Amino acid sequence: MSIPNLITLGRILLVPVVVWAITAGEMRIAFVLFLAAGI
Repeated sequence: MSIPNLITLGRILLVPVVVWAITAGEMRIAFVLFLAAGI
């Protein structure tokens, strides 16, 4: 797998974690993960 594909896979895998963090009220965790996915 190439680096761009690994980055995309990581972003896809972060989606459920970010959704969980938002629904659990953990906005700081969700924000940090959202920023990490954007890099």
